[in-house]
Amino acid sequence: MANVPPPSSRSADETEADAAVLYVDHAGHPAPLGLCYHATASRFLSSSIDDRSSPSTLTEIDSAYCPQCLAFHDAATASGSELRGRCPKGGCRLCPLCGAVCGVAILPEEDGDGTKHAIVYQCGYCQWTSNSCSVSAPVSVGEGGSVSKEDAAGATEALARALADRTEAVSGDANSVFAKLVAGWGERSRDEERRKRQPEESATSRRGVSAAGEGWGIDTLEEAIAEKKKDWLDVRQVIDGIALTKLGPEEDVVAEVTPRADGGGPRPTPAQASAQNAISPAIVSSISDLLPLPVPLRARKSRRCRRELAEGRTGILVKPKVNPLEGDSSLRSGHGQWWKKDSSAVHSVPRVSVLRHGTATAAGSRKLHALLLSVRNPTLNSVRIRLGPSSAPTGREGWVDPDELDDVLVDGIDGRRVSARWIGGNDDGCGGGGGEGDNGPSLPRPTETAELESVQDAFLEMGRGRGGASPEEVESWDAASVLAGNRDEIPFLRLIAAKEDKAWIELVVAEEGEGGSGSDTLAGASHVAASLSLMIEVGEGSWESSLVKRQPPEKEGEVDTVNFDLVVLWKS
Repeated sequence: MANVPPPSSRSADETEADAAVLYVDHAGHPAPLGLCYHATASRFLSSSIDDRSSPSTLTEIDSAYCPQCLAFHDAATASGSELRGRCPKGGCRLCPLCGAVCGVAILPEEDGDGTKHAIVYQCGYCQWTSNSCSVSAPVSVGEGGSVSKEDAAGATEALARALADRTEAVSGDANSVFAKLVAGWGERSRDEERRKRQPEESATSRRGVSAAGEGWGIDTLEEAIAEKKKDWLDVRQVIDGIALTKLGPEEDVVAEVTPRADGGGPRPTPAQASAQNAISPAIVSSISDLLPLPVPLRARKSRRCRRELAEGRTGILVKPKVNPLEGDSSLRSGHGQWWKKDSSAVHSVPRVSVLRHGTATAAGSRKLHALLLSVRNPTLNSVRIRLGPSSAPTGREGWVDPDELDDVLVDGIDGRRVSARWIGGNDDGCGGGGGEGDNGPSLPRPTETAELESVQDAFLEMGRGRGGASPEEVESWDAASVLAGNRDEIPFLRLIAAKEDKAWIELVVAEEGEGGSGSDTLAGASHVAASLSLMIEVGEGSWESSLVKRQPPEKEGEVDTVNFDLVVLWKS
């Protein structure tokens, strides 16, 4: 490695934007740690990315709830004909103009002398009130404008009844029209079915004869075409006394721009008019016809791990509680942990991130990459970890498909995606230059075991750590110095330092240029990727919060570990 040009290095701030570490779930999909889940006592990860084939999790709808009043309903009731996915309470209404949540307000009656008051729906965003659609209810106001709780509750119920009566009055005629249309089209459908069951007549008897008295002729064809054209041009069809009119695009435009002749005020937008179909099939022609909308119910979803279910376990990853302060039902030790709402991997799996990295060109077109990785313990117990080569090299069944790196998600918050290529080709995710072995090209040896103490605060990351500054070996680490040295083994991993709940590890890998062993699939990718494995020791005081049972070792002196495959990405 002599005559190595000065490498290009990136600072920690630059690395946050151009480097990432992804965790591979049991289905072989890489995902950010924030989108991964770790089921209780499980030895593998799941992810919530469902837009890929063979997703690792299953989503179920348990019930539905109203985001305004927090009342919940079972899935069958919420989707039934009575609720139709809407909150039935009279106080849960949305503004028909802007869609914001409406409250109830007590205002003086518009046509009164100020002594009488009425309760109405009022939008706090656009100041719309239900007085514009004639929906209100009287309320008695005491001295000083005070209203008792009993009077307020009764007035709110009266307001809900007034809205129901107004909705019934508006949609009554429309409902009868719709019922007649359904009956009319049903009768036509039954007539068509009866005609199909009857023996078909000959084509000559149906079409008739030509003017010359013969069986077929050009005049017969012309008459049939004229009859069909007449049927299509007849835009007024009557079903049970109801006339149906077809409007063309030109008529729609004229109706949109022409002012109303009755002076009924401005017309609603198409979105506002279509939203009214949730409560009434009547045609909305004015802003004054808009009624408050019911609040849509939201689904209460639970998520399970597919592999845990296949092995006969519950595999609960997310199971919301009715009371948000009850904690998480998917964790055996979740009592009192009100901030811990699911089995997200960020609470139990050590986080690996890239602090700094640099690149240098070696002999020919071969590139060398040096990375400084950090591993942090998020749990309240000590954890012993190591980093080593991946337990399943790329390209093998059950691991990451190289094509998935073409457009891989690296940040679950801002949705940032990048294109990457394996640094050592499809059969080697940790590019090396040694001889062939059982796992392809030479792989780095695992690092020494680092024991990470419990994190001081598992919810808020206060600074860079409890001890303040990082060790001297980390502060002085420089990719140029690492790549300028003589290295006999590439790739290699080395534990630099460990302090309290963090450890720092150095990774050096090689990338073959054009004509080398690297894959030319995704050759124009902006990032390169290397595969590693996070080895977490189980038992004897390590990673006890995961509740993973320690398996007896096959050989004396061996330790039981849970291995999570990683994909390290950085900009080349």
